[in-house]
Amino acid sequence: MKKLLIILCAFLLFSCNQEEPEEVVEEVIVLDTEEYHKTKVKTYNNTLPHIIKSYDEMDDDTYGSFVIEMYDTNYDPVWKYMWRDLNKNDGHFAEEPVIDGSHLIANIQGVISVLDLATGTFKWEVETDTSSICAIQDDILYLLAYKENYITGFSLETGETLLTIANDNYLQADALCIEENRLIAFDRSKTSGMNAVTFDLEGNYVSKRQYKPLQANKIVWDKVETSDESEEGIYIIDGRSNTFWSESVKGYGEKEWIEITKIIPVTVSELIIVNGNQSSEKAYFENAKLKTITLSVGDGKSFTYKFEKFEYGYKDHIKFVKPVVADYMLLNIIEAEPGDMFKNTCLSEITTE
Repeated sequence: MKKLLIILCAFLLFSCNQEEPEEVVEEVIVLDTEEYHKTKVKTYNNTLPHIIKSYDEMDDDTYGSFVIEMYDTNYDPVWKYMWRDLNKNDGHFAEEPVIDGSHLIANIQGVISVLDLATGTFKWEVETDTSSICAIQDDILYLLAYKENYITGFSLETGETLLTIANDNYLQADALCIEENRLIAFDRSKTSGMNAVTFDLEGNYVSKRQYKPLQANKIVWDKVETSDESEEGIYIIDGRSNTFWSESVKGYGEKEWIEITKIIPVTVSELIIVNGNQSSEKAYFENAKLKTITLSVGDGKSFTYKFEKFEYGYKDHIKFVKPVVADYMLLNIIEAEPGDMFKNTCLSEITTE
């Protein structure tokens, strides 16, 4: 019996002297965080539809509405959905909407709403206490810091909770993405050291990592040509809204065109058009602006776009549900919105992402 006790004590002493195994830490990864949070691709009825997001403000600029509209390739309306009576003093107004598969996901003042992409029908929503950007894969919406969880996974179709990862003293995180079938939660404010934690898609912890953001760049076009052979065409792609192109033909420039080209084709998912002469508010209202145009982007498909808002400083966002590989973009003027004084139809900037 005495011998047995000696052996047991020796075993316990040996165990206490054993060091804890070191946690396996993976080294630096590079993440294009901007790209993760952009609209995903979907072929939709073999057309080139686009969505438009806009804000409708009340007279006192305190409350307003957020609007998402879907249009087909001929700019015929497909559906429209509006979030009304939003308090603009409550912090962020609306995050960038995301399209995935047959769903559109919008984060409006912390409430994440899921709509049917084809019809605009509301499906379900979940109220969060943060503006964290979600990640999506295989019809599951993963949300960071929902209630007491570190990560929560919801069915995109029904809103049912499918996965929860408890907040077990992991790293502080303010963004979430998926890469190589791993969930990656990371802290965008931390620039060195271990600032990301990874899980598999079943919610099991994998490792800690150091993440380095890859800055997304806007597409830079190589050349501009205009039907009136104006040297001012270069101002359309110079990255500044206070410079502008003004057509120089008689009338309002109907049937005039602008073509921007690139030597190496790029993937275009969004156009941002700064309409009119934006060099000053006075110049904006004095000169004419684009009202109706046709656009051809890369693959030869054309669609009509109608400008609805004529406000100084406003930017029209045209987001393609199906991104296009393009080496050119051709804009034709169909109709102009008259100015208060001059007939020159102006355009300040086209930004492509």
